[in-house]
Parts: sequence; structure tokens; C-alpha cells
Amino acid sequence: MKIYVLSPQSIERAKRKALIQGLVTLGFCVPLGLLAPVGAGLMSVVEAIVIAGPIILVTVFVGIRRGFKILDENLKSYQLLVSSDSVVKRQGRLPDVEIHREQITRVEEKPGTGLYIRTADKKSFINVPEGLEGMDELKETLSKWRPPDSIISSKERGTLLLVVALLSYSLAFAILWLSTNLALVIAAGIFLIVYTVWGSVALHRRRDIDARLKIKPWLILFLVFAYAMMLYGRVSFLLKH
Repeated sequence: MKIYVLSPQSIERAKRKALIQGLVTLGFCVPLGLLAPVGAGLMSVVEAIVIAGPIILVTVFVGIRRGFKILDENLKSYQLLVSSDSVVKRQGRLPDVEIHREQITRVEEKPGTGLYIRTADKKSFINVPEGLEGMDELKETLSKWRPPDSIISSKERGTLLLVVALLSYSLAFAILWLSTNLALVIAAGIFLIVYTVWGSVALHRRRDIDARLKIKPWLILFLVFAYAMMLYGRVSFLLKH
């Protein structure tokens, strides 16, 4: 049995990429967090920056730091065990994923990301980061297991999806607090509630994400309640004026 691990250089690259994504997220979260009390008329811009600003910054910073620590742990513990007829992925606190060679339907190669070993079950797959030591040897082994046309190249859309999600969320939040169109405000509020619930449920169902990074049920309920109260307050204000 052959055991593959990630190279130290690839781990550092992945951590830098995650740090950049975290800073981008921070850049979105802070303005949105300040917009809520200002838009609701609870605080002036100066008061929001002085009072709410530090709280939001500390909260987001702690979250990013915790996520960074978990990422480092998962990357360093990543192992890919390849035998004559199966592939097993072991990683940190995540459950082991084992795929037998006859279960493999295709192998996707995404530039800048790595390989994805797919099966008929969409939830059962193995991701192989780009910086795996012995990647060429692994590709050669997989090419012997599957027909040539089952190994395909595809584009990585993770970053694009993240940007679209952040922009959609920010736009809905801005419409909720800044628009005077009642229909748009209601639509934006409903979008925020549905998006939060759907995104949280989808995240909880993913087996390849550490449970420590998933949003807790009580936090989901709190966010839904908060958005509902924001929507109610904004609609009440618009109806009165």
C-alpha cells in the first residue's frame, strides 16, 4: 500500500489562499455589520464605527483565526492510501472515505486545485489537493484503473461561487436597509432568510467539511430571527412613511 501526503510547500500555499479569502470575507462582513444599526437609525455612522466596529472586527478575526488553525490541522493530517484495488482518504477529524476501483466513474483534474475521484454517489468522492507528493504517480495508477475518457479536465469554480455568494448577500442586505421600494425590501429580506437556511443545511450535509467549521443550529436560528426582525422593522418603517 502506498501512502501519499501533502508537501510542506503546498500546505503553505493553501494557507495563504485561505488567508486571502478570509480577508476578502472580512472586507464584506465589517461594512455589512455597520450598515445594519446605521440603516435602522439606532446609531450614527461615527457611533457604529466606534461601538459596533471593534465588536465585529474581533468576532470575525477570532472566527478566521479558528478556521485557519483547523485548516492547518486538516492539511497536515491529510493522507491518501492507495492499494491495488482501492483509495482511502484520511484527514483529521473527518470520517475516512474509501472508494474501490470499480466504484470510480470519473476522475476530474481542476487546475490550481487538484483531482476529484468521483463515484455514482455524488456525496461519495475523494479530493486530492494539487500539492500531493507523488501526484504524477497517482495519476498513472488511476489511468490504469479507468478508461482514458474517464479522466477529464474541468475548471475550478469555487472562487467564482464565493464571490457571487458574497455579492448577492451584500446586495440583498443593502436593498433591505437602503431601498424605499417595499416589494424590493420584502424580497431582499426573504432572500436573506432562505439563503441562510439553505446554505447552512447544504453545509451540514457535506462530508468533506470539518464539523467544527459548520454553523451551529442555535446560530442559524438566531440569524433567521435577526433577519426576520430586521425585515419586520424595515417594512413597518416604510408603511408608516
